[in-house]
Amino acid sequence: MSRRPKIKITLIDRKGSTPCHRGHKVGDSFDFDTERGKLCPMAMHVFKIERVDVDG
Repeated sequence: MSRRPKIKITLIDRKGSTPCHRGHKVGDSFDFDTERGKLCPMAMHVFKIERVDVDG
């Protein structure tokens, strides 16, 4: 049985000159399964997804 890969979201850019109202900064990372609700709508426009290998 195949395990679903873990997904890490990393903010890579910022839209506009106004700081994020939730305090996100370029380089912040979140676990897609457990922390995606913490992302503001603007952050959802500028993230990249990378696969994180899981041992086991």
